[in-house]
Amino acid sequence: MSQSARDIYQRHLDTVSEAMWSEDHDRVAQMMHYPHTMIYSDRQQIVRAPEELAETSRLAKQRLLDMGASAYHRVCLSAEFDVASPSRIIGRHMTFVLNGGTYLVPPYQGRMTLEIQDHLWRGIGILTEVDPTKINLLHPDLSEPRASIDT
Repeated sequence: MSQSARDIYQRHLDTVSEAMWSEDHDRVAQMMHYPHTMIYSDRQQIVRAPEELAETSRLAKQRLLDMGASAYHRVCLSAEFDVASPSRIIGRHMTFVLNGGTYLVPPYQGRMTLEIQDHLWRGIGILTEVDPTKINLLHPDLSEPRASIDT
């Protein structure tokens, strides 16, 4: 029986979140495709190499600890195989940053695309729908202002 897109997406979320939380930043980097795009409402980061992503993961973990986080969880809301490319999964998830049972920031949604490469589902890009004044896990030296798409 083949796995559902939702199961694959959730496993990817869990693997990356657990690796970051346990400070296995090289594992986080291994789970991504390069270049890897990370987008917030106001900033974006194009990660060109695993070393950059490992450093971004280290910084993100430290920022979470500095906020007082004791847990970081992501839960799949939906995921589907891309009809134009079945080697891709497009999904949505909710992120929870907690101290005990208390939210440190309101839960927020994200969208991510996965692509299978060398028998491993890797993230190729993520869009995080959160107020960047509440939490920003991008690397300040590697990110840049996001171009406006307003017309």
